[in-house]
Amino acid sequence: MNRNTFYAYIRKIPLGGKITPNQLKGLELILNHYEKEYPNLSLNSLAYILATAWGESKFIYNIEEGGGKKKPYAPFYGRGFAQLTHDFNYEKYGIKDNPKKALEPEMSVHILFDGMIKGIFTGKKLSNYFNKRGNNPLEARRIVNGTDKAFLFREYYFAFLRALEASTSGVETDKEVVATKTPMMKDSSLWTFLGGLASTAIAGITTPYGLGALVVIIAAGGLFFYLRNKEKNRVGI
Repeated sequence: MNRNTFYAYIRKIPLGGKITPNQLKGLELILNHYEKEYPNLSLNSLAYILATAWGESKFIYNIEEGGGKKKPYAPFYGRGFAQLTHDFNYEKYGIKDNPKKALEPEMSVHILFDGMIKGIFTGKKLSNYFNKRGNNPLEARRIVNGTDKAFLFREYYFAFLRALEASTSGVETDKEVVATKTPMMKDSSLWTFLGGLASTAIAGITTPYGLGALVVIIAAGGLFFYLRNKEKNRVGI
């Protein structure tokens, strides 16, 4: 993996323009653990692990859940990359008597990978959603926390997947990547349809009213495909 390329891609999306020293330390911890312990894990699965660590803890391995001490499940509130929660989950990792151990770097990264790969948190695991049949980053949120912010975590997944694919393709870059394609942009049928519609309509325009009608038709076509794509993503197609 070319890490310079990887960081160039994620610096803008989804990290918002910068990587703090603590985030960089956490990211390196995750990538090193992947290369050492799970080198055969698919990029899709790794991308969702990264999406989870970013969404849950912003890559800070020793972060605690805000207001955790006031939660009804305290002192077993969220800690670490995956925000390990509840006494039964702490017990699974042998740290129920010492919950703060989940904040240690090696334990934090171990819980992140082990919990998602084996389905420790909820019974759902990475292989349920990333396998030979396809990838479902929307439903994969169930690995950690039901459907909470599932669409947001899916967008994180796509951003990290693009970065991973670029960093392992042999193409090097030290430039910041500013824009990335969304799932809708990948729907070639949308652009084929609109392109054909536009070329046909332009040929028949003879008045300003015709031009106005063309704009309305293209806008309506774009809205149709947007809604269709949104519905596909909602049901995990």
